[in-house]
Amino acid sequence: MEKTQSTSCTSFFLKSLESLTPESLLDGRLHLGKTNESINIRIDESTYEMENGCYVVGFGKAVLGLGAFIAKNFGKSINSGVLSIPWGTSENEEYKDLMNDCQAANIRMIEGAKNNLPDEHSYNAAKAIVDMVSNSIRKRCCHCLDIW
Repeated sequence: MEKTQSTSCTSFFLKSLESLTPESLLDGRLHLGKTNESINIRIDESTYEMENGCYVVGFGKAVLGLGAFIAKNFGKSINSGVLSIPWGTSENEEYKDLMNDCQAANIRMIEGAKNNLPDEHSYNAAKAIVDMVSNSIRKRCCHCLDIW
């Protein structure tokens, strides 16, 4: 392969990766509005009223970046949250700022699934997510939003 073609392919690949960042996926699509009585979350053209704040739950390899984006944008409007993140994430310096953003917004992160295999830690993370969602349903404040 010629060097220019290789450079073009590399450039295309790197540009494609940029389009998959939380900022590029959510910015402009996810908006927070506040009134005296409630919080409104708008995703594209749909608006959801959250009378008592919101909760954040998530799991998977990309969830930390998405959770941090939501934490930075929603801040004090988040009551609490639980993210199930891959085992060893906290050991990686690259993720420290994202983890700090989540912690500042009262979003708990639970590492699990070492070597991408279910384990007790990932079970505990899933249980914490189920408990949070179950509790929010009892309070009638559970909205599941699929933004993809």
